[in-house]
Amino acid sequence: MKHLTLRLILCLILSPAALAAGGTWSGYVKLEDVYNLHGGKKIGNILQGATRITATYPIFGSEYVPDGIYKLGVLGATHNRSQSSYTAAIQSTTLLNVQREIRISNLSYETNLAPYITGRIGIMDLETYYDITEAASYLYNTAFVNAMALDKNTQLASFPYPGIGAMVELRNNQNYALLGLYQGNPQQLHTFLYHGYMLISEAGTKVSHFAVKAGAWLYQAGATPNYNNALGAYFIGQQDWRTDSNRDMVAFMQFAYSNEDPKYIPYSLTLGVNSNNIFLNNNNDWLSAGIGKIWLYNLPSEVVYELSYVIRFCDNWYLSPDLQYVVKPSGLYHNATVFLLRLEYWF
Repeated sequence: MKHLTLRLILCLILSPAALAAGGTWSGYVKLEDVYNLHGGKKIGNILQGATRITATYPIFGSEYVPDGIYKLGVLGATHNRSQSSYTAAIQSTTLLNVQREIRISNLSYETNLAPYITGRIGIMDLETYYDITEAASYLYNTAFVNAMALDKNTQLASFPYPGIGAMVELRNNQNYALLGLYQGNPQQLHTFLYHGYMLISEAGTKVSHFAVKAGAWLYQAGATPNYNNALGAYFIGQQDWRTDSNRDMVAFMQFAYSNEDPKYIPYSLTLGVNSNNIFLNNNNDWLSAGIGKIWLYNLPSEVVYELSYVIRFCDNWYLSPDLQYVVKPSGLYHNATVFLLRLEYWF
């Protein structure tokens, strides 16, 4: 293990020429203005942004490392003020509400262990592989990124804090299963597993136009501040179809349950629908609508409604006006109305 880790680091740092031998770059830049128009804690806007660059290199067999790929990614994020000071919503209006920092987002190695079986180890974003609702990719509230009963009751190794972990993936056509072990405090990479851990599994299948996924997790907080031990499960159903007017539409449902002591968010539920080719052809615009609800222990439930329109221009540029209405933010504050405008570039 020591030799493998050393070799991976040396390859990532000392051999950028691997890009010329089949390696690739990818990433994005996201900028947005979030304006709390009414309700919540106070009125005002937040400017924030994030960028991520990932290099993917091929690995050819050697004494220490079998054939596979390795990745090096860097993430940077900034904002001019904290979003929680405005809407006070637990289901945050956008995932980009993160601390100002630059950190490693990916330092991982992937290889085929056997036919249909892939292994991964290193610093990874759990969200890349687990609990993804494709139809919700154009909805920005965190309720539609991960099941909130999972996301808020544990410290997930996902954006903006990918963590150290290892996972195995079994995939055969439309069927798959995942099993992974991740550190419990990914915000502090040096803690590795002695500040708790996350054991998470997921399995899914797709039959014709209907997909279903189910997952379960066990979280041991260890010495991670402000978190408790928790276990739970989630379920995702997704149906897609094509209309007579050549629009591709997707509807989804996501439900999660968490058994945490003391309880914080015992249940969460999201519903949504997405359609392309609203005003433009050739898959250049999308309209999405969603509703997310979290049940809060001993407090009124928080509910978010979101309507988002995304237009693609100049190939890889995207502009997104987004409107959200949050009922009882944190179960305590007046209903909030939020407008978001985002500009993205993907490469």
